Amino acid sequence: MKKSMKRFFAVVLTVALCFTVMPMAFAAGVRGDVNKDGKTNSADALLILRKSVGYKDNDCDAYRADLNNDGAVNATDALRVLQMAVGSDNPTGYSKNEVIKFYSDAFDSIAMSKMTVSYETKYQSKMVNDNDRNDFVEFNETDDFSVKFENGNSNIGDTISEFCPETRIDPSLVKSAKITKKDASTYVVNIVLVADSATDENCVPPKTYKYLLNYADCTASGFEDYYVDDATASFPASEITAVVKDGCLKELTLDIPFEMHMKLKNYNYNEHFNVTETGHVIDTYVFAM
Repeated sequence: MKKSMKRFFAVVLTVALCFTVMPMAFAAGVRGDVNKDGKTNSADALLILRKSVGYKDNDCDAYRADLNNDGAVNATDALRVLQMAVGSDNPTGYSKNEVIKFYSDAFDSIAMSKMTVSYETKYQSKMVNDNDRNDFVEFNETDDFSVKFENGNSNIGDTISEFCPETRIDPSLVKSAKITKKDASTYVVNIVLVADSATDENCVPPKTYKYLLNYADCTASGFEDYYVDDATASFPASEITAVVKDGCLKELTLDIPFEMHMKLKNYNYNEHFNVTETGHVIDTYVFAM
């Protein structure tokens, strides 16, 4: 171990020993709680330090220990836990990987809870005929309902992971990620995904779909007696916004802008014409314990 690293380790260890074992409200027993005692404090930092120098502690959860999501457990993660424990953690300096981990941890903190999830989806779009036929269709539809979950399963047969988007996001598919602090225990996570596209008639974005769950659908429902013969779609920058309070996910909004180009064919006549549709799918989840 390099001398400078030894010094860093010694400083962190000394700071850790100086802290009383005080829980912090921020993590709700998930983020940084490597010993799974329901608290995030200096005891967790010490376990992380021990693991970083080769101790095999069965009490240390390696996934939770990697606070900055860089694939390694080391003194940097221990220092982050200590900062969290005294309320000095500054999320504006988080890396992209750490923001993603923060978001995933917030979801994990509620995944096995007893709760009600209220869900609303809005479909807003404009569809214009490209062939100067003066056809114009505008959609503005909303659907909402609530589902009860307990131990990760719902009263309608879905698991929480099937009902909500995947939170363990591939960092290579994230264009930008940041966290802002609203108050002492409330944070807002904003993740923008890279552009994606699809060419089949269902227009499912292959790379980012599992993080969105819902998506724009090429139904062309505003044009009677026509079906989609061919279609392409682009999704320029889907955005995930999550409200996290006391380490738990409270609200989640997915804003999915899209542009679709469809070739429609008439059921009764051998007639084609082209349509362009632009709009947003906006999904909102509210989690109530």
